[in-house]
Order: sequence, then C-alpha cells, then structure tokens
Amino acid sequence: MSWQSYPLTHMSGFSQSAEPSACQMATAAPRGHILHDYLEARVLPKITGPVGPGNLQYMAMWKVAQRLTRRPVKFGTILPELLVASVSDDYYKDPVERSWALSDALSSELHELADAGCPVIQMEEPQIHMVPVRGKAFGKLDVQVDADAITFETCSSGTGDLPVIGEAIKDKKVVIGVIDHHTLQVERPDQVADLIREALKHVPPERLIISSDCGKGREGMSRRHATYKMVAMVQGTNIVRKELGLPEAECLAADPRFSLASVRTP
Repeated sequence: MSWQSYPLTHMSGFSQSAEPSACQMATAAPRGHILHDYLEARVLPKITGPVGPGNLQYMAMWKVAQRLTRRPVKFGTILPELLVASVSDDYYKDPVERSWALSDALSSELHELADAGCPVIQMEEPQIHMVPVRGKAFGKLDVQVDADAITFETCSSGTGDLPVIGEAIKDKKVVIGVIDHHTLQVERPDQVADLIREALKHVPPERLIISSDCGKGREGMSRRHATYKMVAMVQGTNIVRKELGLPEAECLAADPRFSLASVRTP
C-alpha cells in the first residue's frame, strides 16, 4: 500500500486523517474476490487545499539507498493519474485540474531528485486501459501513446488478444507478462515457454520483451513466492532462447555452483 499511500500521506493539501472513499469501487472486483479485499481496505486522505510536494523527501530517500551500494539505484514512483482517481476531493473543481495539481507537485520533487544525481526515474502505472471506464472527465478517449514499449498482462488475461496486438502494434516493442501476480502458484518454466512461443506467432522476437503481470506486493505475496516466480520467468525464457539459437540469460538461482548439494565436506 505504501506505493500508493505514501505520496498521499506526505504531500501538502491533504487531510490529516484518512477516511473510506467510494472512489473507483464501482470498477472493482465483486465481494469474495481478492482484489475487492484490497480495494475495500484502501483508506486514503482526501484533498482539502492546494496540493504541493509537502514532505515527500524523494531525494533524501534515494541518497540513503545510493550510499549503500556502488551500483546505480533507480527511483520508482506512482503516477499522478492513478492518485487522482483514488482520492476524494473537496478543493479542485474537476479531475483535470486535480491531475495538473498533482502532476506539478510530483514533477517538482522528481526534478529535485534528478538534479541530485538519480540516474533512472521510473514512473509507474499509467492506466491507459482504465480511461474508457473513468469517462471523458479524465481526458479524451483517443489516447496516443509516446512509448517505446507497451505492456500486456498476458498470463492472467490469457493469449486471446495476441493476434490483435500483433496486427495493431508494428512500430513498438510488446511486453508480455508470463507470470501471474494474482496467484501464489509458481509457474513452471515450460508454461512460461509455451506462452512465449504463442506470442512469437504474432510478435517478432526482436520486438518481444518478457516480463511479469503487474507487481507482486498487492496480494500479500511472500518474497519466496515472488522470487521463484521470477526464476521461472528466466528459466522459461531461456528454453525459448535456446530454441531460437539466442544467448541464454544468466540465472544464478539455477546455477549448480551455488547449490548446497554441491558443497563437499572434507
């Protein structure tokens, strides 16, 4: 929840106390579904005045993380677009005005972060697929996307859209999810490989990127489940890479050199 709640509880212009909100509950899953449990428990503050960066401290957080490693640390943050659709508002007159206010506040904080030396800033969750559901109040429905790659949750949603995706997207990379963020069942590498083979029928390998369906924190997934889902993703991709004659990606979790069974005692 911190991914979504942190900005709303640290920016200025929000109430000091949180309260239940009906925002977006109409588009949520029905009772009995794990997503309903997540959304029903989402209790956030509401906008009561002009929004500003407040006490976000993105730069300070990044500096703390960066000084612990010599490798570059990227910084990820939720986008204003999802925050706008999540909160009640007693100050701005419409969602567009609210969007600009949140965008300006986050932009100011992110520019400070970039000026401090952060090498990569990842802005997460542009919910393009939700625009028709939210209606014209959130902008035009004919959204044009200036992006290098577009992501699809192919594992949880199924492969039925792949033919249309292949026909419609000819000039961008296509990212497919091959592991499900809704379930705790760890996918088998051969299942991952089957999904990739299906995608390759419609998207050429040079434009296909393998990823996961969304994130894995929302459903209370353990680190162990998440880790081995990612391992399965790499192993399944390597099956197809080998079939195509491409170099396999390194997968240390499957490297016998690091197996306890290979340790010999004197």
